[in-house]
Amino acid sequence: MVIPGAAVYGGVLVRVAVTSPVACTMRGYPTVAAELSSHRIARSGDARDGYLPGGVTASRSPLPRISVTSRLEKVSFTVQWVGGNGPTCPHITAVRFTLPGSRVTLTVRSVHEGGVGVISWFGVYCGHLQVRPVVSGLSGAAG
Repeated sequence: MVIPGAAVYGGVLVRVAVTSPVACTMRGYPTVAAELSSHRIARSGDARDGYLPGGVTASRSPLPRISVTSRLEKVSFTVQWVGGNGPTCPHITAVRFTLPGSRVTLTVRSVHEGGVGVISWFGVYCGHLQVRPVVSGLSGAAG
């Protein structure tokens, strides 16, 4: 789901269903990389919160600990970047991510945008790729 932002920000809300044959916990930040139309890769930095909704806003609170079992658990996180309309910035063509503690990297090449449908690009990328911590539920925000 694409998150609307100011003219210079873009972002996505990533929703994932997870299970594990062995009970465990997950906490922290996913590893995120954006594939760009310029054939470069942008790697994310961790951030508790930012301009777009999501994350963990209390700077001193611990990151959420999510129990993962054989039952399906829905988790989410948000990704934010500086966008723009300039011809010098490439487009994000795919987003790759690995959840904390996982060995599996998933690649997303399309996104559902409300009122539009499925689109095959994520927006213009001019820098500052940031990812929020993984949280329980589908909102991308703790609490």
